[in-house]
Amino acid sequence: MLFLAHKVTTLNIMAENEIFTPAIRTFQDSYKEK
Repeated sequence: MLFLAHKVTTLNIMAENEIFTPAIRTFQDSYKEK
């Protein structure tokens, strides 16, 4: 059970990173341009 729960959290983190990482990159790029 614990292993499955850990696997689900890891997947959630990966999914969140896929959403947030491009946003952070875009933010950093626009910040550099200013």
